[in-house]
Amino acid sequence: MPGHGFSGRPDVPYTLSWNARLVGAWVDAVGIERLSVVGHSYGGGVAAMLSLTHAARIDHLALVAAGGLGREVNLPVRVASVPFFLSAVGLGRIARLTAPIGGRNNHDLAERAAVNSRPGSARAVSRTLRDVIRWRGQVRHFLDHAYDAPFVPPMTLFWGANDRVLPIAHATRTQQMLSGVRLVRFEESGHYPHHDEPQRFTSELERALSKRGPKVTLPVQRSGADAR
Repeated sequence: MPGHGFSGRPDVPYTLSWNARLVGAWVDAVGIERLSVVGHSYGGGVAAMLSLTHAARIDHLALVAAGGLGREVNLPVRVASVPFFLSAVGLGRIARLTAPIGGRNNHDLAERAAVNSRPGSARAVSRTLRDVIRWRGQVRHFLDHAYDAPFVPPMTLFWGANDRVLPIAHATRTQQMLSGVRLVRFEESGHYPHHDEPQRFTSELERALSKRGPKVTLPVQRSGADAR
């Protein structure tokens, strides 16, 4: 995504909806008629938002420890959302300090920290975080917008049981609220099941994407009540 990795760091909003629109515009420009979408963490939130505008073309939505499915998020991420914090401390330094929380193998930590220290990185990540997270937790939820879409594509959730960034309770609650959603648990994984258990993750993802999956039904909205 723009603002991350080796992508550019333009002066743009970096909001969840902005990122989803950008991906959707790319899909349209390339001319992809049918696709499956896989998104991890914040990318899972982007994938979920994309499904609201491109539902008719998405065969399957695979969300891996995805943001936007609950309020709770760990303290370091909430602290990082404070205005100017990343600019003052440095994104590379923050990456080093918070790496153990994710639970993944961090053999490439030095490279990732260096890449995310490029000019403009702190601005991009800060804007990204501020749009979806505040001191008390996440402020964006998939269900806030899902009712505006014609339907929800078939969905599978992939989650590490030991996730210390976004708790697996987000997945279990989502599965309870949305009928037809399948949950794949990774008992030995944290926030990165695709790194921690790559062979099983690949097998489960291929299984999910090989079939369209059941219809996903949203909970009945109650007038004046929070759908969450």
